[in-house]
Amino acid sequence: GASEDIFAESPIAKLSMALSPDGTKIAIGSFGRVIRIYNFNTKRITALLIGHAGGVRSVAWSPNGRQLTSGSADRTIKIWNVETNRCIKTLTGNADAIFSVVWNHDGTQLVSGSRDGCIKIWDTSTGTCTKIIEMPTHIWSVTLDKEGKFILAGIHNGTIGVINKETEARSLVKNHDRAIFAATISHNNTLYAAS
Repeated sequence: GASEDIFAESPIAKLSMALSPDGTKIAIGSFGRVIRIYNFNTKRITALLIGHAGGVRSVAWSPNGRQLTSGSADRTIKIWNVETNRCIKTLTGNADAIFSVVWNHDGTQLVSGSRDGCIKIWDTSTGTCTKIIEMPTHIWSVTLDKEGKFILAGIHNGTIGVINKETEARSLVKNHDRAIFAATISHNNTLYAAS
């Protein structure tokens, strides 16, 4: 219910989690198809975002913290206004589950990674896909460098992809025996980490 403690044992599997830019809220996506927004200080639910038909695999806050995006097993990405708790856009066109979504530094674009092996770049004002980058297999995670020039992708076959967002030039590093479920880039763009 509305008083559920985020840290209490829960029968709802938490698939994704993101802290708001101001550090006051946590968004959690789950197999239950609902996104719960918690107050970080009280650890209590402040909003429920309902609209996905499949588990919510990824959540990400916009840079200004006024919007949240979610990627789902239902093959859609939703952009939510967190002040009204309403979905303002639904982005479609993937052939399989969305595993990862991330905003660029100024909130004008989203990058998504999907089980269908596609990385897509979306215009957040129109909701249209502006670029598709095809990869060899499932994309488990995507993140951007600080300037938004490079995409770091965690790929199912144990490969880390570093992709130039504009030219699509890529460097693929196979250094894991299993899927890369999470990847990140350091603030100075010199290091990356994957697991």
